[in-house]
Amino acid sequence: RKLQVLAQTDALTGLANFRALSVRLEDEFKRALRYGYALSVVVIDLDHLKAINDGMGHDVGNRAILALATLMQGNLRESDFAARFGGDEFVVLLPHQTSLEAAVFAERLRSELRGVNVQRGDGRPAPFGLSISVGVADHTADSPRESTEALLKAADAALYEAKREGRDRVVVYGRSLHAPAAQ
Repeated sequence: RKLQVLAQTDALTGLANFRALSVRLEDEFKRALRYGYALSVVVIDLDHLKAINDGMGHDVGNRAILALATLMQGNLRESDFAARFGGDEFVVLLPHQTSLEAAVFAERLRSELRGVNVQRGDGRPAPFGLSISVGVADHTADSPRESTEALLKAADAALYEAKREGRDRVVVYGRSLHAPAAQ
């Protein structure tokens, strides 16, 4: 049992790892299909981690990653699932949430992270703020995805749109960032 937990857990953050995410996403997608509920995927990228690592060292970069993971854990519902996808990317599964509802979660994370201070090795605060770029996509009865790969690909496309638009923002797949929600 202990080895199984270790095999499915990211050592730095304590979140699930890619392997566990793959299994959970498949399970959640099958349930969403069977019971007809919405499932949102939120892909989160910590902005400028390479610059943090290069300028302040990997220990400060790891603290930045851990700060984001801790903030995410504090904002999850019991039914939600978060995993470290790799490096500075995270994926959150939000069952029973449309992409617009998931965007509220993502925006709350983005906003709260701006107030988080990362400490240097000597205990002083690092001279930078943290920000994230976020892509959100969903599978719903009105907008079904044919597979988990398609759902992840849509969320990833929204993430790259957020990065192209200047980072530090949330983009919902298929919606303009500046369009009113009613459109």
